Order: sequence, then structure tokens, then C-alpha cells
Amino acid sequence: MYKYGNWKPADCSTTGGTVKVLKKPEHGTLVPKRETISIGISRHHGKTACFGKSIDGFVVYYTSASGYRGPDNFTIAVTYGRHAAAVDTYTVNVE
Repeated sequence: MYKYGNWKPADCSTTGGTVKVLKKPEHGTLVPKRETISIGISRHHGKTACFGKSIDGFVVYYTSASGYRGPDNFTIAVTYGRHAAAVDTYTVNVE
């Protein structure tokens, strides 16, 4: 899906954050986990000097219900400090 992370531009250290499920999938489960991620291209600032460095971030794993085939969707919000939440809706096709 997507790796979520937020960092300080001065030293590339993580700033933490929280993940909230706004709409659960109808045919599966979500498990948000803290993981070490590589800083990618920021949706707000593009490629920064921190690109490629490792920080603590979030990854959300989706697992479909046993035997289910077809579409599913869910919405999550990730918040970092006082910043507005990043809200993302995902649609998956389980084959």
C-alpha cells in the first residue's frame, strides 16, 4: 500500500505519528505496524535531502477474509503532531 513516515529536515530523525482506521474493509482486516522504513519522495515536498535514510514509520497490512475474492476498500488517516491528517482510501482486488 504505502509507507508512512515523517521526519525533521534538519537531521532526518523521525517525528512519530498515529494511524487511525476511518473505514474498515468489509472483507478483510487491517494491521498497522511500526516498522523501519526508508524515506521516499514526500507527497508534500518531493525528494528531500533525507531521501533513502531509515526512520521509524508506519506500514498498514491488509489481509483478506479466507476464501474471499473480489474488491475491497478501506480508509486510513495518519497524523503527525499538529499537522492535518493525511487521509488515504485504498481499493484492493483480491484474486
